[in-house]
Amino acid sequence: YSTTLALLATVVYWLYRIFLSPHFSSIRSLPGPEFIHPLWGNLQEFTDKEPGRAHADWAIQYGGAVRYRGLLGENLLMLSDPTALTYLLTANPYNYAKPADLRGDLERILGKGVVFAEGDDHRRHRRLLAPAFAHGHIKAMAPCFFDLAYQIDSRAVDMSAWKYKLDLETYETNKPPGEAVIEVSDTLTRLALDAIGKVGFDYEFNALSGHTNALSQAFYTLYSPRGAYLSPPPWVMLLHKAFGAIFHTLPRNLTKLILGDRGKSIHQAARDVEKESRKIITAKKEVIAQEGSDSLKGKKDLISILLVHLRGTRHDFQHPFVDPLGAGMPSGETRPASRGNQEGADQGAQRRQEGTRQRGAEQFGVSRRLHDPSCTLSHVRVKKGQVIYLGIYAANRNKTVFGDDADSFRPERWIDPACKIESKMGVWAGLMTFLAGPRSCIGYKFA
Repeated sequence: YSTTLALLATVVYWLYRIFLSPHFSSIRSLPGPEFIHPLWGNLQEFTDKEPGRAHADWAIQYGGAVRYRGLLGENLLMLSDPTALTYLLTANPYNYAKPADLRGDLERILGKGVVFAEGDDHRRHRRLLAPAFAHGHIKAMAPCFFDLAYQIDSRAVDMSAWKYKLDLETYETNKPPGEAVIEVSDTLTRLALDAIGKVGFDYEFNALSGHTNALSQAFYTLYSPRGAYLSPPPWVMLLHKAFGAIFHTLPRNLTKLILGDRGKSIHQAARDVEKESRKIITAKKEVIAQEGSDSLKGKKDLISILLVHLRGTRHDFQHPFVDPLGAGMPSGETRPASRGNQEGADQGAQRRQEGTRQRGAEQFGVSRRLHDPSCTLSHVRVKKGQVIYLGIYAANRNKTVFGDDADSFRPERWIDPACKIESKMGVWAGLMTFLAGPRSCIGYKFA
């Protein structure tokens, strides 16, 4: 009888959670899309579109505060209203925290650093790291970025997009004259690793050259786009949530027996990162002790190099972006002769802003209300435990802020007097790409 009662209680609990509890939620009166599926709510629409697109569509239809259903009928709140986002991120940043399951994943991959930390611990991390991201340090890193870019240029002929020779031969036979297909995501991942290692730790990953070591291979395993899942269907997300809850409670040695090849490689990579990183830190401490000065000049945040995609697909974007870079180069030179020559790149600022606005590295963030009593966000009562999604994609395409053509790529909007952008949401250019307030990306200048 005890087993039967336990099963019955479980069924009753989930029926209550899926069908009844949403009617008692503090956000139940908010507008939002119609409840579609009892197990994965509105997530099918979310995964059918590019990341963040569903949030933007809902913001247009329902406003800056939208209620929708997640896995197992959970009521989720999406905010894209500038006032609400400013209140959450700037005025009360430590009243909201990353959910426990997300923090657990971050700890496993990145450790208990500034991304993982909350509250006073986060303040301490920011205070210690802030000097490394001063303007002078960031500007001194620029020559390193140029050197890495030239390394890509020198090996571009090897960036083949074809895994099998037969596919390449078929393409070569049928391709239009002058067309070429190259694979850039793998190379840009290696570029990011080399940049992080060189300017962040004064450590040579040698990812671009192909002479990798244990640490660079571990980072590549963790962050390679080839190993990423592309918009998994909701039922896969449900399984991940269920099995993830189980794995988090099991010893790591036991989970290794259950995980597939990808999971095992991530576990091994995480161990390698921890081991090799400790070696680097120990070596740095010895240098500091001997020289009495800090040789660590940065950290690890680097935005995805999204402008490559725009340059490849928008011909009207290519020359206006490249010409200002060339304008700062002395005649006959192939590299910047001095730091002052890089100032010509500032003429492309509006294109960087527009590219980052449309194709940020992250399209939404997630937070959870920590404390009682409830508070008011954009006229919405938010109770403790409520999951809130920050609509980065939706906020960056807010037509009230960026104009009716906010979905279009138009760099001129940043200098057009008729389209005066007065957004004060984010830490950079009025965009939410790097968030805002104390929880903003500490390395946004580096990126």
